[in-house]
Parts: sequence; structure tokens; C-alpha cells
Amino acid sequence: MSIRRLPEDVINRIAAGEVVERPASALKELVENAIDAQSTRIAIRLIKGGLDGIEVIDNGIGIPMDEMRLALERHATSKLPENDAIEAVTTLGFRGEALPSIASVARLTLESRTSKSDSGWQIIVDNGQFEKEGIAALPKGTKIKVDSLFSRIPARRKFMRSAKSEYMACHDIVRRLAMTRPDIGFSLEHDGRRVFSLNAGETRQRRVAALIDRTLKDNSVPIEYQRDQMYLEGVASLPTFHRGLADHQYLFVNGRPVKDRLLIGSVRAAYHDLLAKDRHPVLALFLTLPGSDVDINVHPAKGEVRFRDANAVRSLIVGALRESLDLSGFRSAQPADVQAMGKWQKSSEASIETTSSPKEDALHESKSSVSDSSLLFKAKSPDAVRPHSFSAKRPSPSTSDLWSAAAQSSLPPMGRNTTTSPSETSEQTDFPLGLARGQIAATYIVAESRDGLVIVDQHAAHERLVMERMRRALENGQVTSQRLLMPEVVEMDEVSCDLFEQRQDEFAALGLETERFGHEAILVRATPAMLGNCAVKAMIKDLAGEITAYDQSLLLKEKFDHIVATMACHGSVRAGRLLSVAEMNALLREMEITPHSGQCNHGRPTWVKLGHKDIEKLFGRS
Repeated sequence: MSIRRLPEDVINRIAAGEVVERPASALKELVENAIDAQSTRIAIRLIKGGLDGIEVIDNGIGIPMDEMRLALERHATSKLPENDAIEAVTTLGFRGEALPSIASVARLTLESRTSKSDSGWQIIVDNGQFEKEGIAALPKGTKIKVDSLFSRIPARRKFMRSAKSEYMACHDIVRRLAMTRPDIGFSLEHDGRRVFSLNAGETRQRRVAALIDRTLKDNSVPIEYQRDQMYLEGVASLPTFHRGLADHQYLFVNGRPVKDRLLIGSVRAAYHDLLAKDRHPVLALFLTLPGSDVDINVHPAKGEVRFRDANAVRSLIVGALRESLDLSGFRSAQPADVQAMGKWQKSSEASIETTSSPKEDALHESKSSVSDSSLLFKAKSPDAVRPHSFSAKRPSPSTSDLWSAAAQSSLPPMGRNTTTSPSETSEQTDFPLGLARGQIAATYIVAESRDGLVIVDQHAAHERLVMERMRRALENGQVTSQRLLMPEVVEMDEVSCDLFEQRQDEFAALGLETERFGHEAILVRATPAMLGNCAVKAMIKDLAGEITAYDQSLLLKEKFDHIVATMACHGSVRAGRLLSVAEMNALLREMEITPHSGQCNHGRPTWVKLGHKDIEKLFGRS
């Protein structure tokens, strides 16, 4: 066959394959054009997920009547500067492909009116063929309607997903674009139902929370960071506010929604030691940098970008997120989980248990069972408050004996047996996590603050504190070792021993001194002093497992973080250990001044709070 020029309609259909993959692609191009038209209000209507109809109405500057036909030709645009410098483009669109590509695979109705025109003008194009044009009645702005997308291309139409799936993709596109411009009002309708309506002039944090999750506003940190000519702002969730999928991570470059591996990897790096491996933060980040430092002309869909200095961008994002999360201190996602709250039973609905259960046997009276020499915490101030025993271990009386037992005062008093002084009450206001009042199941610390009740998971909290101490000591070169009186021999398989031996120098920097002991054993001579009396064998085996799992895939710092987290877990207070009031209060005070203490090393919350209003609801007082 000889070489020939393709007809214009064939060229448009080929180009449409890249620009218009599905209804969401067409909708993205139309809404971007509306934003570029300096609109302050954009209304979107969808029919069956956009498969049967898409309508976008804006109040922008409009298209002059004599330019409307030109707007439907390929590579005709008003958005490139006179010198045609693509790097100087500040609009979302610039290629001039969207309208002709959509018009070549659907029936497109374009209506527009400028402020200088007495009436609007309409052009209808049906699958690449001009059908008619004429006067149209409409206010200033542009109205574009797309019907029967891919109706004449059965091969494309049959590969479309269900109307629900296509609607979800369209919803995601509108949500992303609405986040970029809180100064513009957006409304979305689907099959006659109003999905959302956003007012113009909102703050970015309010707009993001309204579109992602309204509880994000109270469980996030603001991001505002600048380095040279790069500026990053946005909202990022606390590590305890996370999801099982990364579908609520929104990234923008110069106001353009993008899905870039570098940006996604930067977010993962910032949260890597704060979340479990299968959990993901919720965030929206807006990066602004000079146009000469980023290439936006990578793909016709304009969803990918390339950075001139990728390392600087990664460093900015990781540094900004880490610094903002550090400033969040001991914050944790609040309030408590709704389902967990729902399991509380009102006293009128609960039946009286006449026999003790294993859980009741596990409740211990909170009193010090450790000597002063073995205290893991140093109390910052003396505390005279005695912990209250929530459930004393005692023989369970029969139902008939309950009243007589109460009459004989055989039950412990249900309140504190000391009078709370005014100075003690006022002291609560100085401590966000309050003062320790007792311990439940030798696992959870109960503290009282001015505005509610705080419950702390002692193992999870201390695990995070130990990890942060080790990290600071490692950064300052102040890690000290504690020699073992008798070296510990840990037996493992030969492969694990080989991998462990290769990392001996790294472990030595963390205060863990080991050496090879035969083919299938490791000899431990010293452990990090801050871990105290830890379970050496279990720690070594867990570290070997971490090396086997992550040695080939993680950067050196990430490997160290995994190792430090494993050591911290073995060196922290275990669940089931009784703590004195001084130890509990010292733990609370250290949490208040330690970054990231609101979540453990696996991303779970270390404390929850029941506000006074929450407690009143449980007793029907609201």
C-alpha cells in the first residue's frame, strides 16, 4: 500500500483514543476549560455515569461567536503565550485537542456568550460532522452538552464499565478539580440527584474536608512549607486517621491533579514508620513551583509530570510532612470509634452478673508492684493521688447476698477515699492528658483531665516513646550499651545468621553488640541500655525476620527505622504489668512532649478520650 494522508475525521478519532478514554476523561477536559475561562460557578450534570449524557455549565468569559468553529478544530487554542513557550503555561489546558476529540466520538452541543454580546451562539457537531448552528438564549458563559458517547464506535462502547463505575470515576475527577480551586463554586448532579454543592470562597482546609471526609478537619495537620521557589501547602491526616486503600491521597502540581510515582513515594516515605504496611494516610497536597522546573507535556491527558530536580521535590514533601506531624505532638484521632462507643451498655439495659468472669479476674488493684530501682520512668513531680481499684478480686456473692453484703460494707468504696483538693483539680488543666487515676487489666491507664476521661494503652504508648528516644540518641551519637553478665546464645537457621552477621556494624551503632557463634547461632554480649531488661532471644529472632523481609527493598534509613521499632517493642512496658501512680503520670507527661506519641509504631492510637458530653450521652443525660 502507498502512503496517504488520513482524513480529518479519522485523525480526530485516533487522537480521541488518547484524550477521551471514558466519560471521566471527557468530563475532566470540559471542567478544566471552564476553570480556565475564569468562572466563579461551575455546574455539572451526568446521566448514567456520563455514558448517556454530560453537561457542564459555567459563568466564565465565554467564546466569541466568530471563534466557536475554530475552537472545534484540532490544535486551536487561546491558552499558549505569544512566544508559544509551553513552560510558561499557567492554565490547565493548552493542547487544543479536547473539544474536537470529544466532538469526533459523540454528539456535542456548544453554546456560549461573552459579556459584550447581546445573545449567545450555538453549534452542534455529531460525531465529527457539523450539523447546525444559530442563535441561543443563555446568560454569559459557556454550556457544553455531550450525548451518546462512543455510540458509533461499538468496539469502544462495549469496553466501558457499568454506569455506576463510570459515575464513580467522574465523581473523583470533579472532586479533585474542586479541591484545586476553593474560590470557585461547584455543583454535581447525577440522574437528577444533587450529589454536592460547594460555595465559592471557602478555605482550602474546609473544601478538602467537605470533599474527602468531614472528620478530617479535626484529625489532620495543616501543611505550609516553602523552600527556595517551591511552595507546598495542604492537609495531611494524623497517622491514626488512615485507610486500607490509598484512594484518598490527592496530589496537585501547579493546580493540576496528577498521579506521580515520585509524589506517592514521598508520601509513603514520610509516613513509613508511623503506619502499618497495609494502611495509608488521607491527604491533599498542593505543590507550586516555577513552570521551568516541571514538564506538564508528558501525556495528552496531562495527568503525569516530570520534575527537573526530583530529589529536591521529594525532600520538600518528606520534610514538610515530617515537620508538620512532629508538631502534632501527642495528638491522636478523636473521638473514639463510634462502633466501640455503641458497645457501651446503659445500666438499665445490662443484666447483673452474679459470677466472676475471667475478664473480671484479670482486673487488678492499681498499686505499685515494682521496686524503686526498677522504675522505667522518672516522675517529674510527686503525686499524692492514689489509684482507685475498679474491680477488686474477691469471691462472688450470690444474688440473695448482694444487699446484705452491701449492708455490711464488704464492698470497696466506689469513689476515691481521699478528698480532691482545689489545687489538685486545677493541676489537671496544666496537663492535656490529665492525671492518672488507675489502671484497668494492668494494661490501660485511666486518667482524668478537665474536659473528660483519657484511656492510654501503656504498651503502645511506651513503645513509641522508647522508639523516639532511640532515634534521638542515634542521631546524636549517644546510644549506650549495657553489657550482659552472661552472654546470650540465640539459635537460628544458618541463612538468618548469615544475614544477621552482615548487619552487625549497624546493630552495634544501635547499642546491640553481637558476634557469630558457630553456624547456627548468634552470641549477644550487650543490648541498648535504654531497653532495660528486654527479652533478648525474642528480639534477635524478630530482627532477623525484619532483615529477611526488608533487606533487599528498603533504604538504609528505613531499615534502621524497622530495626529500632522492633527493639522498642521488646524494650517497652508490657501489657499486664502493674504500674505505680508515679510511673503512670511520668508516662503521660513524656507523651505530652514527645512527637508522634499519639500513635504506636504500627499506626494504632495510643490513647482515646471520652469527653464529658460523650459520658453524659452514655447515661442519657444529653
